Amino acid sequence: MEYWNIEAPEALNRYFIFILPVLLVFFFWIYRRLTIIRIPSTVSGKVISIADGDSIVVKLRFRKIRVRIAGIDAPEHNQPYGHEAQLFLKNHLYLKKVRIQIVDRDRYARFVGVVTLDKKDIAIELLRRGLAWCYKDYFFNLLESYQKRYELAQFQARQRRLGLWLDNQPLEPWILRQQERIKRQRKLFWIKIFLALLLLSLFIGYLFL
Repeated sequence: MEYWNIEAPEALNRYFIFILPVLLVFFFWIYRRLTIIRIPSTVSGKVISIADGDSIVVKLRFRKIRVRIAGIDAPEHNQPYGHEAQLFLKNHLYLKKVRIQIVDRDRYARFVGVVTLDKKDIAIELLRRGLAWCYKDYFFNLLESYQKRYELAQFQARQRRLGLWLDNQPLEPWILRQQERIKRQRKLFWIKIFLALLLLSLFIGYLFL
């Protein structure tokens, strides 16, 4: 009896050290399976954050998800009407319960979906006010009926010169992102050239010391 009273707790502690990580991984896997969101899918939740003019964070029952509004692209923060688009979402969606018809996931791990509040399509509301563009490059996951409504809403805003359409040639945000990406690549290229020349000069200097 004395042997078991002394050794058993130590043995259990050793086993516990190895078993605990396995149990944690197992329970995390179960949690993820219970809260998985399949595509396509429809979920409802409360908007708890507005990231920008076309992205929100939604609290579901068991988790939070980042959602990009499908079919549109709002101006960036440093573009005209970028702040207005974000403010519109904040005024209309913040702490409200929305319905999301998920159609895809983007490269930033955000869910892409049609967001509605009281049966109003938020993408159309942004387009009607000239606070977003139709993002036709990513129309392929949307039904044709959605595509036509979005294009009509943009056409009407453009005809009325609302929001960003006050400018005769507003710069599309995807073009701006592409330009900025090229600038970063060029800057990185010249930094690499500078570092290579610096290392070369140090190497040559070391040879002639």
